This record gives sequence, structure tokens and C-alpha cells, in this order.
Amino acid sequence: MIEQQLRDVMTAHDAEAPDGSRLVVPPRATAARARRGQLAVVLVSAAVIALVIATFSVHSQLFNRSTGTSLTPAPTSASKPPTVAALACPSALPRPKAGSPDLPWVPAKPHNVDGTSRMVPLERPSRVVVCAYIDPRSPAGRSGSAVLSGDLQGVADDLAWTPPAVAGSGQACTAVALPTDGDGYLIGLSYPGGGFVWVSASANHCSGSGNGVFNSPAHLSGFAKRWYQAGHWVAGTAPTCRSLGAGRLGQQKQMVPGSPVSVTACNVDGGKTGPTRPASATVVRQLIAALNASPSTPWQPTCQPTGSTFRDYNLQFAYSQGPPVTISVTSGCTPGVVNGSLQAGGASAILPLINTLLRAP
Repeated sequence: MIEQQLRDVMTAHDAEAPDGSRLVVPPRATAARARRGQLAVVLVSAAVIALVIATFSVHSQLFNRSTGTSLTPAPTSASKPPTVAALACPSALPRPKAGSPDLPWVPAKPHNVDGTSRMVPLERPSRVVVCAYIDPRSPAGRSGSAVLSGDLQGVADDLAWTPPAVAGSGQACTAVALPTDGDGYLIGLSYPGGGFVWVSASANHCSGSGNGVFNSPAHLSGFAKRWYQAGHWVAGTAPTCRSLGAGRLGQQKQMVPGSPVSVTACNVDGGKTGPTRPASATVVRQLIAALNASPSTPWQPTCQPTGSTFRDYNLQFAYSQGPPVTISVTSGCTPGVVNGSLQAGGASAILPLINTLLRAP
């Protein structure tokens, strides 16, 4: 009953209700309202996406903390430098045992480096220590140790070209006692990766050097002494044409090893004692061919006179890298050709070429 009365009242007042024209929204207002609606949708969508990302990030961090894993690569720290062995000097050098071969002693054989083909590698060491064991009566100073500073490539360059001992060869040694004969040195070289090599450098003028597997008749104590006293690498005096010097790796296999770039001749025992100008490439090739053509044997420091005029000459072959090789050529003596490791027969085929060099302006 009440519902019917309400309908009757509303029907009676239909004429007073607003028509549809009053309910139509103007076009501009509609477009603006639509843009506001689209903007609202975009803002709401962005807010939802941001909320999802933030929620995922929080959950990821919680998951990573609980499992110890990371979805984002952690920043890498700087790579650690390679391990370098810090060699320490022994307190003393052992005394040689009676009846045992007098071989150079080192604390340990080469480790993680090639010590069989060379005394030390050609590469620059990371650390060098020189141990000095000086006899109290020696004028060489006091015992001690020194870790060398500065560029250490010179150490490798001086030691790596040392020629090895040749089985069956002798060694020139004067029967005198020098005040420094009781001195001894050890040179310890360390390399990246934990590699190292020790070099024994006895100051005894009748002893050689070695690293435990590679032995040489060369005396390296002069190097060790300079470096120890200076605290860094010091260049030695370059070998002259008039002295044999320490030699060069390779001369144990061939009278003139490798590919020299020049040769200089000297008259050692008088006459034109100064060195000649370096010879031309043609003369260098002729001398190399003549010297390497003669059969060679391990050097023995002897001279058998032949009765002819005695003349002593030196030939110094220089190289683009490493020390020179100096060859002694002697007329009136057998053997007549010596490079410090090998010897060959007469010098008759070599002397004409040497005389050509000495007469050159």
C-alpha cells in the first residue's frame, strides 16, 4: 500500500523533473575529465608497479640473507698480488766435507723456475736478497744481508748469460792465496707464483758458481759484492777486447755461438794494442765460419809451444743482447783458439783475417 502511494506521488510531479538537456556534460569538460581519468590510471599503475618492485626487492633481500646467495653480483675487490717467496739468508755457509767435491752450495735447488738451462731466468725477479759471509780478515767489509731496491732486471741480465761448466774442461787458477778467498755470497731471486732460485757466488778465485743444478766456472762474486754494498743493482765494467770476461751462454757448444753483430780485434802482447774498429758484416761471417769449422774440445788451460813466433790476439764478438764472447787466438801455441769453454787447433786460418782487421784504418 505505501509503495503504491509513493509511486502515485512521483508520477504527479514528473513535470517538475529536469529534462535531459540539463544532464549533458559539455564536450570540453568531458575531454578534460577523460584526460584526468587517464592520468589517474597511469599514476595508479606506476604506483602499483613500484610497489611490486619494492616488494620483490625486499623479499629478495630477505631470501638472500637467509640463503647466503645474491642475485646481484657483488663488487669484486682488486685481485691479490701473486705470491713472492721472501727468501731468508742462512746464518752461515757450511764447511765443505773432506773428500767431497767442492761444488757450489745453495740452501735449496731452484723451485718453480727453470734452473737447468740457465743460471737464472731472463725474466725480471720480484725480489732479490744478497747474503754476504765475509772473513774477519777480509777487506770486503762485514757480513750481513741486503734486499736490493730499484729495477732488478739488471740482476737477471748479468746472471742469466753465465756459461755452464763443460765436462772434462779445466780452469785457470793461480797458486796464490788472496785475502778475499774466504768470502762467500748467496744471491736469492724470487718470482711471482712462489718460484725462487739461489745462486752461490764464492769469492775464492779458484771456485766457480752454481744454483744447485747448473754450475759454472765463472766468478760471480764481483756482481754480488757490488750489489750488496750498494743495496741495489750496479752495472759492472763492460768486458774489454783484451780480457776474456765471464763469457756467454752457448760458448760451451760452439766457438762463436748465436748471431753476433760485430767483431773487434786486439793485439794483446804488443804492437797495435788498441782495438780495431768493428769489422764489416762480411769479415764477421768469414771469422765465424773459420772459427766454427775447426773441431773443438773442452778447454784445458795449457799451451804447447810450436816453435813459431808467439803472438797473442783477442777477438771480441758483440751481440744485440747479452755479453760478448772473447776468443783468444795465439800463434806459436797449441791449442791456438780458446773461448773460455772450448779449445780448437792451430790459428793458421784465423791469423790472416785478424791481420786484415789490425791493418784496417
